[in-house]
Amino acid sequence: MVSEETRRKIGDAQRGKIVSEETRKKLSESNTGQKRTEETRRKMREAQKKRWEDPEERRKVSVGNKGRKHSEEARRKMSETQKAMPKIISEEGRRKISEAQMKRWADPEAHRKMREAQKKRHGIDPKTITGKEITCEIIKKHHEILKKDPEHLSTEFIQKLIGIDCSKQP
Repeated sequence: MVSEETRRKIGDAQRGKIVSEETRKKLSESNTGQKRTEETRRKMREAQKKRWEDPEERRKVSVGNKGRKHSEEARRKMSETQKAMPKIISEEGRRKISEAQMKRWADPEAHRKMREAQKKRHGIDPKTITGKEITCEIIKKHHEILKKDPEHLSTEFIQKLIGIDCSKQP
């Protein structure tokens, strides 16, 4: 059993080193087919969760994935996997998923939190300055459409519906 300090020192020494393609291949081959204990898997899972909590780590992953395009073959494989999903999940599994989703949406507090998070994520939270600006911009565009086609809902009605008054916008 290696002490925590020794593991940290080894990790610090290895961090940032460039590993040759040959060494990577050997490491991959040595790990192939290796069975990990439930305890090891739990530790790995917790380490990943902890790592993902770090905003800097999340930013790095986001920047690394920007502009990334999947190959045609990868896209085809993903498509086939998605099409096969109903066949993969058993009837019992689908029932359990359905029940879990129903419980999730039955809780009004959870429902409210998810709705608020979604509004913030898409920048349409009227409580945030940016969300209000975006919403008012959409309403102004709608107002232009309304001039051409009076069959649409009135702009005033929409503002009352979502609870924003764009005339008071700074």
